[in-house]
Amino acid sequence: SVNDNVFRTKLIGRYNVLNLIPTIVIADKLFHGYRINRFIEIINPIPGRMNIYRFKDKNIIIDYAHTESAVEGTLAELSRIINSRMFIVCGCGGNREKEKREKIGLILAKYDNVLLTNDNPRNENPLDIINDINKCIKPLPYILDRKQAIISCLDKMNSNEYLVILGKGNEDYMEINNLKYPYSDLEVINEYFS
Repeated sequence: SVNDNVFRTKLIGRYNVLNLIPTIVIADKLFHGYRINRFIEIINPIPGRMNIYRFKDKNIIIDYAHTESAVEGTLAELSRIINSRMFIVCGCGGNREKEKREKIGLILAKYDNVLLTNDNPRNENPLDIINDINKCIKPLPYILDRKQAIISCLDKMNSNEYLVILGKGNEDYMEINNLKYPYSDLEVINEYFS
C-alpha cells in the first residue's frame, strides 16, 4: 500500500514493486489519485522479465536472469512466494564472462530439481560451459538441447508445480557457431501444451 491505498498488479517480484512505488507516488502527485489503481492493475509484465504462464495445471516462469546477482535474486524471490515444488532450467552463454559460471553454479546448487542446459553457446563447446558451472559443486545434471531440457522438466511436474526457465527471457534465437537459429522458450512451452 502507498498513502493508505492498496494497489493490485500482475507484476511479480520485489524489484517490480520497488519500481512501481515511485511511479505511484509521482502519479498521485500529478493526477491526485485519478485512476492510478486501474492503471497499475493493467500494466503487463515486460516480455522476458518474470513472465508467468499457466498451462492446464502447470505454472511456468520465464525470466532473462543470466548474471549471478539476477539468478540469485530471482530464485530467492520465487522461493519466498512459491509453496510448491520448483524445477529450474538454466545455462550460461558462451564467449562471455566465464568467471560468473561457477558463481551461478554455487547459487543453483542450493536448489533441488535443477537442470543445466544450453544458453547461446556461441563458439564454445557447450560441455565446457556446463563443466565451468559445475566446477565447484557436486555436478548438476544437464541436457544440452534446451528444448529437451524444458520438456524433461514438464514431463516430471505434477499439478500446481512450477518450472522456472532462466537466461533467455523472450529471445527468439539460439546462437551456435556464429549462426542464430530460431528458438523460443515460450514456443517450446506452447508446442508442448498444444
